[in-house]
Amino acid sequence: MVLSLPHKKIILATGDCELQFFEMVNFEPYCQLSRLESIPLKIVCWHDPEDEVKTVILLGDKDGAVTVMITDNILNAFTDWKSGPKLEGLPTYSLYKLLSNSESGVKCYRWKLHSSWVTELHYFPKLLMFGSCSLDPSASFVLGVLSPSTEVDSYLRQTSSATRGAKRSLLPARRFMSCDQRVFRMAKGVSSADYCSRHNVLVTGSADRFVRVWNPFMTSKPVGTLEGHTAPVFFVKADSANSRLFSIGNDNTIMVWDILEFTCLNSVFPSVHKFSVPTQAAHYNDVGQEVVLATDEVGVIKLVQPVGVRQDMVQTHLSPVAGVAFSPCFNHLITASRDGVVKVWAMETGKKEFEFSVGRCGVSAMAVDKTGKRIVTGSSNGQLKVWSYNSGECLKTLDKENRKEVARARFVSVNQCKYIVAAGWDKKFTIFPDVVDTIQEVYKPMRAGSTTSDYVHETDILALAYGAPHFLATASFCGKIVVWSLISFGVFNELKAEYPTSARHPPSELEGDKAVQDLVFLEQRTKSKNSASLVASGPTGYIHFWNIYDASKPMACFRASKFNCVTSLAVDENNILLLSGDIEGYLSLWKIEGYCTNMSTKVPPKRAAVWRAHAQRITQLLLVEQWNTVISASVDTSVRVWTLEGNVIGTFGQEKPWTLGVPTTYQHPLKSRDLLLATEAVVTPSLPSSDRSGAESGGGRESSGKKSQSRKLRAAVHAVQAVLTVTEMEDEEINEDLLKSYGMSLGVQSSTEQIQESKECGKWLRHHRTQSARPRKSAGHQKVYRLLPYQTLDPEPDFRNTWRQQ
Repeated sequence: MVLSLPHKKIILATGDCELQFFEMVNFEPYCQLSRLESIPLKIVCWHDPEDEVKTVILLGDKDGAVTVMITDNILNAFTDWKSGPKLEGLPTYSLYKLLSNSESGVKCYRWKLHSSWVTELHYFPKLLMFGSCSLDPSASFVLGVLSPSTEVDSYLRQTSSATRGAKRSLLPARRFMSCDQRVFRMAKGVSSADYCSRHNVLVTGSADRFVRVWNPFMTSKPVGTLEGHTAPVFFVKADSANSRLFSIGNDNTIMVWDILEFTCLNSVFPSVHKFSVPTQAAHYNDVGQEVVLATDEVGVIKLVQPVGVRQDMVQTHLSPVAGVAFSPCFNHLITASRDGVVKVWAMETGKKEFEFSVGRCGVSAMAVDKTGKRIVTGSSNGQLKVWSYNSGECLKTLDKENRKEVARARFVSVNQCKYIVAAGWDKKFTIFPDVVDTIQEVYKPMRAGSTTSDYVHETDILALAYGAPHFLATASFCGKIVVWSLISFGVFNELKAEYPTSARHPPSELEGDKAVQDLVFLEQRTKSKNSASLVASGPTGYIHFWNIYDASKPMACFRASKFNCVTSLAVDENNILLLSGDIEGYLSLWKIEGYCTNMSTKVPPKRAAVWRAHAQRITQLLLVEQWNTVISASVDTSVRVWTLEGNVIGTFGQEKPWTLGVPTTYQHPLKSRDLLLATEAVVTPSLPSSDRSGAESGGGRESSGKKSQSRKLRAAVHAVQAVLTVTEMEDEEINEDLLKSYGMSLGVQSSTEQIQESKECGKWLRHHRTQSARPRKSAGHQKVYRLLPYQTLDPEPDFRNTWRQQ
């Protein structure tokens, strides 16, 4: 059954080889077309959007043939069919009469395509072809033209007149010429197919549980295969507007795929939608973004926007970013996400070069080698793969002893030996020789002098770092740091910080904050036995500077984040700058030149800058010294570029490219909308220690400190107003309430006061985090004015007076 909406008709196929038409308004029978060649199983009715009377009707029957009816005026055809004699009270028009009437205006063809029945039928206006599905392995899916390359109308009429009265076919099925069809072959046939007009790809679902993506002009091999169904696929539908694909299996499992990245976005199991009876029919409503299932009852499943991802936010990936790496050889930035997609970007402009998928297990860790030509990826199933990222070719697959997730992976060179080191949830690190052959050698870490194979780490390993010439450091969830020697493959030293316990941090609150999230070696100091050469982020929001030759206590310990979790660290080659990012997306730049080189200290290093880079957790940081930029990746699916001063250059994935070295192409001073809507998104300028001491003292220093604080506060307010007013928020003026919500974070406060204020205003903070991005219309006059730069123009000269004077 199919609907003819422009003409308000319902078209129904019967088992008596008839095609019946009903009025859509009152369901009254209108007419019928009888004596079809075979029992029609599938019907397609297409109307030209520019001229609705031009109609194409396709019939797929049980013999594997497709009947094509083309008419320039379907209304005239309905009138002729209505004039036929009544059979059981219904006007009937036979196919023989239709073929013999040369003035009917209807062209009919019948093409033999399959040796089995037609399972699904479509018409693709952009291709000007129809698609027929069947379980026939030799012709599983066929794209065919409506009318043949050679005119066969006269031949078909001659055949019909010559065989009139004989028991032969009125409309014999003909074979397509090779130039008029494209045949796609699959071992178990095709149950369903669809076409994505936006990306010009075909999608098929088969009984072998695979969903395949095809180039319409290449029938030999699919461009992508989507694996994940555990039952035969009987329905596929492409959503061209959102670049998504829906597939449903016989077990009623619904899977949503990304057409561009060939990854699964979501899976809805029968236990969720409560349809236990096998689905007989399915439909996707692209307007309401709803999946309709029909069994004994009809159910509607509506798609919901994922929590934490805004529709107006620029996304680098469709899932949280798991790793970033920079290749100085080709000036490329490589990013990888948890859904298994690796993208390559031009660092200088931010344009995407290409992308590839590493598999359905996703990416949990990534690293690039020293040559900048290969990357290694670790997945949640414990498997590592070495890739040539320029071509997307997998060079080597490394399997560990277990299937536990890889948290970190590195390329390591010790003297003339090259290794690939991985560590993760198996509580140990594994070494693979980085050689051309496929022989794999695994070394199990052991305690120094121990003859047993007991693991040194009692909990999962979260961080891994390498320091020349032969040191490897690993950190676990319990806060334990182990330094290894890659010459003896034994323990060199064990480090563990004392947890700070105070009234603000009682021991009961430290159970989830003991983890060391990241490690970084200061390689310019690894050979010095008196300097701190290892930096650890954690526990409890502190950064520790360790001397790997002295495990008694850290040489320095300072609080780097008020949110109790520093998630990522990065350092430059000369060990002058240190970057730290925390769980709330704040990024700090520290000057560590000469810090902890000869003696311990309780004074933190100088913080050169601090700003909020993301609205959610930062997963990895990079310092690209070639361009003096900072790369930040987050679980909010974005990767952004910043200057060392904290000015945003752009987000990878945005439409407008940038040019490094040309500040006019940067996004600064505009900020991303997710940062504007996040609480305390604007950077709070912190007073230097000299200003704070002056403010606390009496006399003239107090007044000068207040003036300095007032100037900084006014400058911050003007900066916020410029950012807020320039940003277009649905062409509405930002109201006073929203400005006040940002103004609460503009005061110069100490970290203790900010924490106390956030505790007292917890409900207020949650309210403004979850409120709508659309500001309320103000009933009064305009409160905030646009602070765009302008210049005075000279008055336009009067050319008429000039002409008169001449």
